[in-house]
Amino acid sequence: MERTKGLDPALIGSPLPESVERLKSDARWTLGTFEPRVTVTGINVISGDSPGDIIVTAEFTEKEG
Repeated sequence: MERTKGLDPALIGSPLPESVERLKSDARWTLGTFEPRVTVTGINVISGDSPGDIIVTAEFTEKEG
């Protein structure tokens, strides 16, 4: 995600357990704001393979129209 599109730069370097809900909220806001063709049904945040890496995935449905 581009930092200007929802990710709070204050989260960079924060411990993952304390940041998960904020990351989910930011991802949901970003998709809702910049991708009007979908409805977000879920956001998942997990640790990546390298220290400091995270993987954010979204579940969504496509809107009609």
